[in-house]
Amino acid sequence: MSMADSSADGAILASARAFGAVLWTQDADFQRLADVRFVERVKE
Repeated sequence: MSMADSSADGAILASARAFGAVLWTQDADFQRLADVRFVERVKE
């Protein structure tokens, strides 16, 4: 993951938190955060 990707992910998470929203993601880096719902990618 590049620094730009990390910054963008952080901005998306901050926006979700600011609006009291739950962030749904397939990014494993976020799966242990309380206000994030992680959905594992389906491997085909």
